[in-house]
Amino acid sequence: MNVPAAKPHRCSLCERGFTRKFDLRRHEKIVHQEEESEQEEGDSEVDDMNWDDSQVNDNPESEASEVYESESEEESSGEQISDELEDNATYREWYAQAMETTEEMRAEKYEKYIAEGLDPEQAKEKAYTKTLWAVKRAFFNQFTTFLWSFAHLKDDDLYQEITDELEDKMDYGADIHTAIKRVVAKYQAKFDGLFLYDEDADEEMEADDEDSV
Repeated sequence: MNVPAAKPHRCSLCERGFTRKFDLRRHEKIVHQEEESEQEEGDSEVDDMNWDDSQVNDNPESEASEVYESESEEESSGEQISDELEDNATYREWYAQAMETTEEMRAEKYEKYIAEGLDPEQAKEKAYTKTLWAVKRAFFNQFTTFLWSFAHLKDDDLYQEITDELEDKMDYGADIHTAIKRVVAKYQAKFDGLFLYDEDADEEMEADDEDSV
């Protein structure tokens, strides 16, 4: 059974739900940007009307205000990093694969919560929350595999040559899919040595199979 994706991220202005935070932020910027802009202009006009020069540097709470502003800047920086992560195509792909891997588990939870009397939206959210640990594990398993591969590739001359070629093609306007396809086609012959028949390796594999029986 395909369970509709849970939408745990809700807009505080219109209560619309989204599966991912970056979709929520895009919605807020596009749909509510004009409303927020008008509100900020109105607040600015009120501030100008109520401004009192005598209050400058005489406010006993100014130090606390500076601390609050500093904390707000740190939170804003954290949100920016989060946005950058969510906008990364690889992270999104890993997340999608993790969701697909855990779909059956989530579907079982969904059916359970429906049987317990929850409405479909509540059941979807609860099923998502209860299986989030598995989604994260699947996501970071992919990340771990990538990091292991990258650690062994980053100093490899052929890898550097291939990635430089890929970047050059993209700099000249090729989209990433076309660039990768062309680079792989160009360099795949260099890997032919990996696929030569190795009798010793074949015998080792057969021995391992016999030991495991």
